[in-house]
Amino acid sequence: MISDQDQRIHDRYRYMHAKYMIIDGNRVLISSENLSPNSMPYDDKSDGTWGRRGVIAITDAPEIVATLQRIFARDLDAANHSDLIRWQADHLKYGSPTAGFAPVQQSGGVTYTVRFPEAVHFPKVELFELQQAPDNLLRDGDGILGLIGSAGEGDTLLIEQLQERPYWGSSSSSSEADPNLRLESFIAAARHGATVRLLLDDFFDEGTSPVSNSATCNRVNQLAKEEGLAIECRQSNPTGLGIHNKMILAHVDGRGYVHVGSWNGTELASKGNREVTLLAQSNAAYDYLSSMFEGDWPNNVYLPLLALGFRGYASHPLISEVLYDSHGPDEAEFIEIVNPTPGLVDLSGFGLGDAASRDDFEDVRRFPPGTILQPHEVIVVALSASGFYETYHSWPNFEIINTMPEVVDLIDDPSWGDTSALLRLGNQGDEVILRDRFDADIDVVVYGTGDYAEQVACALVTSSGYSLERNPYWRDSDNCPIDFREWPIPNPGIVPR
Repeated sequence: MISDQDQRIHDRYRYMHAKYMIIDGNRVLISSENLSPNSMPYDDKSDGTWGRRGVIAITDAPEIVATLQRIFARDLDAANHSDLIRWQADHLKYGSPTAGFAPVQQSGGVTYTVRFPEAVHFPKVELFELQQAPDNLLRDGDGILGLIGSAGEGDTLLIEQLQERPYWGSSSSSSEADPNLRLESFIAAARHGATVRLLLDDFFDEGTSPVSNSATCNRVNQLAKEEGLAIECRQSNPTGLGIHNKMILAHVDGRGYVHVGSWNGTELASKGNREVTLLAQSNAAYDYLSSMFEGDWPNNVYLPLLALGFRGYASHPLISEVLYDSHGPDEAEFIEIVNPTPGLVDLSGFGLGDAASRDDFEDVRRFPPGTILQPHEVIVVALSASGFYETYHSWPNFEIINTMPEVVDLIDDPSWGDTSALLRLGNQGDEVILRDRFDADIDVVVYGTGDYAEQVACALVTSSGYSLERNPYWRDSDNCPIDFREWPIPNPGIVPR
């Protein structure tokens, strides 16, 4: 579908966001996920994995297949729609894979313990209903909103969602002026006596935005407190690459319902996009997916995590991002440190440097007294505050070279390395070492030609200006290729959630 203003061809949908397949005319696949390696990582799952949390539903119910075929046919109706063109890309090759082709099966990580290794079959589904936007997903007399509207005392709603805005309209609007009709239906169900729990994505969320998932949770939890409602909202990233799911589970009048598809809790998804969802009544499917929800709910841990090489939140500060090869002068180099623990960390007297031993011709600097790192917060150490500001348009917390009196300098430790050296990281390899005030190693990052005992080095970044970023920010396996990713857009002061 194209948009061409000169030919008076306008967008039919803002986005073709639906995720479905029709297979041989007798089976359909409806997904909350893009069918990509991020959503379906193809690594060996025996040591755990990571990816985007989602659900794919497959059915051969004739009515659903026929309805989805009608939707597809009407969207792909060239006789009545002038916005359709055949997509061509001559540089791409189509057809079977070349002889000897093997898919890349590199590690997808180990932070998520696979709990559902096999697809599951539910033969007794008593009700199917297909809904789509922008046509009918906001109908409240039937469909999913009608079901939610019927929930009351003794009923349960479980929502796992990529995006659920606190209100629609512009970011400067409000829930009174532009209510999010989905969210308001959840709140109304709680006011009618239902137990409602919302689990929203933390990985993609822009927490400072007034229409973020964080803002939604703040509003919902405040309402629960003020009105005594059985409704709670939390954010999480249970599988490493975010909650991409769009799932509503409802247990109403003793019956379990499952609603999955591409529908986010945004006005655009409800009114502007092509979206497709499936509502099914199945107690077994509800029980199965509610167990997934419970496992994703924060602070629920399922064994055997340790057997799969899982490491939880580190109990000490970590080096979370390193930029050692800046686009311009070395003065833009920085090292970021994060506190992944729930308590304060006193960094007073801690050492930061690239000297592996006291007689190395390298440097170690000390944090001044009173350096406190708040829980889950970061500090940034730059070689030069002025050079850092020129590149990132913000000030670091500390600098090595005294360029700005407003930015605190780290203190040179003459007992380590070369007293005339500066903490300049090598472009071909180095070690970045955080030590406590007694010189015990706290965290070490090694890259390129760098070498340090029991540490696995990262490869060099592929371009100047790229950083090494720890992802997730709280994991420490002493294996840089697992703990860190090459990141083309450095984020000093911000860690991936």
